Amino acid sequence: TYYCKYEPTGYYEDGNPRARNTAGRLEYIPSLDKVCSFGGRSLHATGSITMHVDCFDFDTLSWEELAADNPMTYLSQKMVYDPVKNQTLEREQDYYIKSFDFETNSWDRYYSGGFYADGGAVIQVDPIRRKLFGFGSTRDDIVKWDLDSKSSGQSLPILGVTDIVDIDNPCSDFDYVLNKIVVWNGGANLLSLDSETGEWQRHEPSITNTVAPPASDTKAMGRFRYMPKYNAYILLPSDVNSNILFYKLTSEETAPELPDYPA
Repeated sequence: TYYCKYEPTGYYEDGNPRARNTAGRLEYIPSLDKVCSFGGRSLHATGSITMHVDCFDFDTLSWEELAADNPMTYLSQKMVYDPVKNQTLEREQDYYIKSFDFETNSWDRYYSGGFYADGGAVIQVDPIRRKLFGFGSTRDDIVKWDLDSKSSGQSLPILGVTDIVDIDNPCSDFDYVLNKIVVWNGGANLLSLDSETGEWQRHEPSITNTVAPPASDTKAMGRFRYMPKYNAYILLPSDVNSNILFYKLTSEETAPELPDYPA
């Protein structure tokens, strides 16, 4: 018989955070030069949930707790980082978007209205135009917020290709060369969203392409990222036996000068 001690704090006796299922709740924070975990499900070994913010320092190889419990009652599938305001954003299940400010190490209820966070929908930042977009799952619209005015979300029709309607937990990031939000959710195609026009476009690989990602992967979540230094994407599929994949959508060697990140 196996017994485990119920431990509700989320930390081992040595102070390190317990193993957890983070889904898309890991973010690299440039201002800290650390990777941060924003809570997680299935806390080993009790199966409970933790809402703590813990960051890993690669220089000292140690963890640091930044903030206590996230005031949310629901853990979203994906965090997004706003490099201009040095904050992360996530969706709440009750029409709210909440933020974590790294200057004050505190949470705030950030936006309200317009976007009910059904299970497979996500949000993504356009840091150039200072907009936040919500999309995915079975929604037949996209929702847009202004990142600086904290206005309520605005529902917009889906223009162009409509693939995004049928995608649960899409992987997304902002491409600084294409200057658009880019989405992947299985297969060799990418989707992009033009923040100015609200139009979606499908990007098919070159006929010379010989590598194809998994046909479907709703659990990859935050493991699809754009790398400005190389103007390329990196994908770590959820299958632990899969290879790490790289993809270039445009030919430029590197992205243009990025917005100033907080020091």
